[in-house]
Amino acid sequence: MKIAHIQKSSDFNDVVSRGKKTEGKLLSVYSLRSCEGEPLKVGIIISKKTEKSAVRRNYLRRLIYAFFTEKAPGIKERALIVVRVIKTPGENKRKVISKAIREELEKVAEKARLI
Repeated sequence: MKIAHIQKSSDFNDVVSRGKKTEGKLLSVYSLRSCEGEPLKVGIIISKKTEKSAVRRNYLRRLIYAFFTEKAPGIKERALIVVRVIKTPGENKRKVISKAIREELEKVAEKARLI
């Protein structure tokens, strides 16, 4: 199942200001119910202050989008979801980064009752 990306800054602001915030060690997830008939939409915020390398920022984005694409059929309600990366894992190895981000996403998504 394919997910849509949040692209408008007004949509990001709306979800961050009105959505339910669930925080973990590495990231925060903001979720807001959407109207029926709308697809699941996901947006990602990773600042340059958090991760200087554009290559790693893009890698983290791909990991997060892949996680939600994989879990989309199991998400109970259609929602607008914004993921803000607070801190990146210190390791430079992709397997370590991937494992840490996936575990954190799993914990935070369960905590937010998305899955």
